[in-house]
Amino acid sequence: MRAAVVRGILLGVLISGVDSVVDSLLTWIERDFGSSFWGLLIDETFFPSDHDIWMRLMLIVVCVGFSVFIGRDQQRNQAKIYRIANFDPLTGLPNAALFWQELSKRLAHARQNHQQIALLSIDIDQLKRINDALGRATGDAVLIETALRIRQCLRVEDFLAQSSGGKFVCLIGYNDTPDEVTAVAQQILAATSVPLVHDGGEIISTASLGVALFPGDSREEHELMQKADAACCDAKKCGDNVRFYTAAMTWKLAEHMRIKSDLRRALERNELTVNYQPIVHAQTGHARSFEALARWPQADGKMISPATFIPIAEETGQIVVLGESVLRQACGDLARWHDAGYDTLSVAVNVSNRQLHQKGFTQFIEKIMSGAALPFSCLDIEITESVLMSHVDEAIKTLNELRELGVRISIDDFGTGYSSMSYLQRLPVNKLKIDKCFIDNVAKNSGTVPITEAMILLAHNLGLYVVAEGVETIDQCTYLRKLDCDSFQGFYFSRPMPFEQCVPYLAAEVPAQKKRAG
Repeated sequence: MRAAVVRGILLGVLISGVDSVVDSLLTWIERDFGSSFWGLLIDETFFPSDHDIWMRLMLIVVCVGFSVFIGRDQQRNQAKIYRIANFDPLTGLPNAALFWQELSKRLAHARQNHQQIALLSIDIDQLKRINDALGRATGDAVLIETALRIRQCLRVEDFLAQSSGGKFVCLIGYNDTPDEVTAVAQQILAATSVPLVHDGGEIISTASLGVALFPGDSREEHELMQKADAACCDAKKCGDNVRFYTAAMTWKLAEHMRIKSDLRRALERNELTVNYQPIVHAQTGHARSFEALARWPQADGKMISPATFIPIAEETGQIVVLGESVLRQACGDLARWHDAGYDTLSVAVNVSNRQLHQKGFTQFIEKIMSGAALPFSCLDIEITESVLMSHVDEAIKTLNELRELGVRISIDDFGTGYSSMSYLQRLPVNKLKIDKCFIDNVAKNSGTVPITEAMILLAHNLGLYVVAEGVETIDQCTYLRKLDCDSFQGFYFSRPMPFEQCVPYLAAEVPAQKKRAG
């Protein structure tokens, strides 16, 4: 059968004119594959006479068939390469490269036809924490499901892409007012906020969404994207979920970038300082410790708020350098207090998640304390509950190493994060610091009172010391004493102050701390 087919093909070739067909086939082969190799087919050393034309044709047909096979394989490879280059392998959505092509094409069409387009920047909240706490597989499941849910909220003609990790971008055309876009945005947020069932448990994931409009906000693709990102960033910070771009956001974004750059230079020049706020005994009012707090003074005498620069330091990784600087200065100042006679004082220093997971952190603490000739028990490391969301076993290992040295461990802002009984039992903690939000209304018999009382009772049952943060009134002090709280910290006793003001404060307020008289 096959032989008959081949003979039929060759017969057709002969009927149509052997020479012309051979020539055209060879021309096609040379054009697509080069003549150096394929020219061997008509080399006279291989086929010295015309009576070998059947053999020539047979070989040509075989080679043409082989070339078709190769061509199809090349097409498949090209399609695969195109997909790898232009689509996210996890969600299957277009990636950033393809998005920019589509954005440019759609804006060009919109300019010509006087159309309006909304660019949506969508960011999954807390994706990194989900990855760190529950594993990358869970984070991937959240991404895949989020992509599906967003796609279901859009029309066929709308364009959705995944520009990076947990960030999606969407192009939506609209006719009259942005109200159409608002409706779609709200629909997307509602869809993404539905808990995801994974491995028998529920994962709650929300999103923040920023919108920039063409041509109202910008007629240029990169600027439009920048403004959508600024709106998304503002939505995330304000907790509003959806934000349309405003001119003020550009200023905020520019200010954010300026502070980021200035902070790097300030750290290089050692321009940040440390202030100290006393932590006093609940019954005596005597300062037992000071918390070291980073401050960033400006040339005009003003201060940049820690609420502004600490998150930027976390974002850029500069928190490690900042934290090490605060630790060095705090331990040096504590040594000076001890030399002045206040040798029962200790110092509390905040340590970020990044610092705690930094390789050699325990050895760094050893070096600092040994260099200052201080007992390890004089240092109190304060961590937040967010440490429990990332590499818990590693964190516990480092905290155990510090505890074995004699360093004290506190959980700061307790009650606002992710603590659980199981973690509290596993963590080598000495102290809980109850967040200010539970203290504000503690004297007014509000709903926070039972919670605060329960936290104090829980801590004492676990053998932990309790500090109330943000104490600002005598009524709060009185009520917290009734709840058997151990220590207070807040403006009622003192605002954070420079090192130079601490000794006068100690001399005036807590003379019993000084062991050596005059």
